[in-house]
Amino acid sequence: MARTVVTKTRTHGERKIQDFTFNHEMIPLNTDSPEFVRRYREQAWQDFQNFSMPTTSDEPWRRTDIRKLKADTFRLPDNGEVSGLPTIPDELLQPLVGDQHAGQIILEQAGSRSNIDNALKDRGVIFTDLKSAERESPQILEYILGKIVKSDEGKFAALAAAFAENGVLVYVPKGVEVERPLHSILWGPGIGLAYFSHILI
Repeated sequence: MARTVVTKTRTHGERKIQDFTFNHEMIPLNTDSPEFVRRYREQAWQDFQNFSMPTTSDEPWRRTDIRKLKADTFRLPDNGEVSGLPTIPDELLQPLVGDQHAGQIILEQAGSRSNIDNALKDRGVIFTDLKSAERESPQILEYILGKIVKSDEGKFAALAAAFAENGVLVYVPKGVEVERPLHSILWGPGIGLAYFSHILI
């Protein structure tokens, strides 16, 4: 009886990973933002351009294959487009623990809504969106922005740093305890839309 031997070979050439099509003109370099925020985004854009898309040959991405990610199809949403998309389901707004949040921030393309328990606010706790932090707490924002995750750590870190105009800043003074959860939601509906945000604690 003849024996059939089946061999499988792996092709050595990897399929080219598509890059994002964002450009410098899309970066939120608002003139009303502090100078350190504009410098941070500009530097992040430079870092973004210096990186290639990661592959499984890169140690941090060894187990994550993004060759099927259609990065070149992602685009930034505009307010007119987002207004016709689904809104946040009520169940996502409910407390995760107990019957009440200590504070809640809802981040949407059109803007943000936030509240915090007055007792925490009186004790110096800051729980606010990124745009408000630029205006109201620039010293704290400058102290922490880009210090934990740096834009030169990789392509995606740089992309988020350059384009994140939305996000959350949480600051708890030394000796202050927050016993109930602070709840934030980034709502990003739609297909092929890119939503960038920072969580700074």
